[in-house]
Amino acid sequence: MTEAELIARQALRIAELEEQLKDYSACLRDIDLTLHCIGGPLNDNVLMYSQKQLGVFHRIAESIAEHMR
Repeated sequence: MTEAELIARQALRIAELEEQLKDYSACLRDIDLTLHCIGGPLNDNVLMYSQKQLGVFHRIAESIAEHMR
């Protein structure tokens, strides 16, 4: 494999990874919006989750927030 072929292969791989990163970022945003019930009434547990469930969702939301920075 020549140097030019290696560079071309790396460039294609980088482009694929950038596209994948955009998709993952969009997924994280969608999950974050769903967890925070964007558009719903403020401070209202519309879906009637238990405190235990809300705690799990809060930890998921914190993890998402860390990775969206």
